[in-house]
Amino acid sequence: MIQRPQSILLFASALLYLALAFAPLWKVTVLNTYVIATSTASCMYSDGKILSSVTNIYLLACCAAGVILSLVTIFLFKNRLLQMKLAALNSGIVTIYLVLVIMLAIPSAKSLIMTADEGQFLWGFYLTLPAILTNFFANKLIRKDESLVKSVDRIR
Repeated sequence: MIQRPQSILLFASALLYLALAFAPLWKVTVLNTYVIATSTASCMYSDGKILSSVTNIYLLACCAAGVILSLVTIFLFKNRLLQMKLAALNSGIVTIYLVLVIMLAIPSAKSLIMTADEGQFLWGFYLTLPAILTNFFANKLIRKDESLVKSVDRIR
């Protein structure tokens, strides 16, 4: 039962969480110094050298929890109700991750360079949307399977 569409979507979700852990989220440049925020740390660079760094352990914990939860959810195909709950929880983790990026990672990165410049979001920030969508569609397919099983039980 691992070959089901929702299992493939949950595996894609785990891969997206893994990519989120190392992808650049935000960047600001002032003169020849720039700051890049990732899930692991916000680092200030000047001419290729790291000047200072701030660790984002909460973001990394969200990514790790998302990967583990996605992989565990794949193998719960016999208990679809629990699988639906865990897929919904996984969507909540993505939302928490997005809030932490906006509330913690970007302000800590801004504090490294002390600028009012807004900076720009990088491709890692936009990976949260496919992660939410894969969880949503996986949950929808799990619900569809559950309703199919219930309808077959009624016929018997």
